Amino acid sequence: HLIPLKIASQIKWDLILFPDHSNYFRKDCKKIYIGHALHSGKLVEGEPYIFSNRSRDSLGKIIYDKIFVSSDFILNGVKTFYPEFYTRTRVVGNLQADELSENIDSNKHLFEQIGFTPNNGKKTIMIASTWGTNSLIQKTGFDLIKNIPILSNKYNIILSIHAHNFVEKYSGGVNWLNVISAIKQENVFIIKDKSAPFPFLRISDVLIADMTSVGLYFALLCKPIVFLDIPSVKFDAISL
Repeated sequence: HLIPLKIASQIKWDLILFPDHSNYFRKDCKKIYIGHALHSGKLVEGEPYIFSNRSRDSLGKIIYDKIFVSSDFILNGVKTFYPEFYTRTRVVGNLQADELSENIDSNKHLFEQIGFTPNNGKKTIMIASTWGTNSLIQKTGFDLIKNIPILSNKYNIILSIHAHNFVEKYSGGVNWLNVISAIKQENVFIIKDKSAPFPFLRISDVLIADMTSVGLYFALLCKPIVFLDIPSVKFDAISL
């Protein structure tokens, strides 16, 4: 059942799973940080997102009884660089990565779902942006959108923009949903809601991306990525 936060915070749960950090719940409950993506390693305000004060309470004690990560690579990095977290960290894999790597012949269905012709002879490019001042859309958005009609003459285009860019307080005062909704080209599909872009990675031939974790998933398909390198974005010691 969906329970209001005010009520949930008063219940002594047996176990709470956290897909992201939160200070809302009681201290006397077992807690597991399960994450919500592959570990990209982006520093947030100069600190690692998981293995930092975000995972500690006001007394400096680690909040979570266990922290789940996707690979031995990450675990070995935790042992070296964040040893206090090592005994609490467990490798559990990543279901999204598993589903992406499954050999399911659903390409035709996906093409039809977004209105592309499967055999039009065009390669498909996905353009994926995270959010924030260093994101692809906020750095290059208007120039990018001006060039989409040119690109769409030669390629199928899938545009995946993090939903935070549709909220002005997160996107520099620009509602990018309104901006990209003005694109009326054929062979252009825009993911406008909060649905993840992952089903469409399989039908994309090339990804153009910033530091979004979508790029980490796409790399599992062994297809080329054009990566927008932004020097001001820093990564932790165990970044993929």
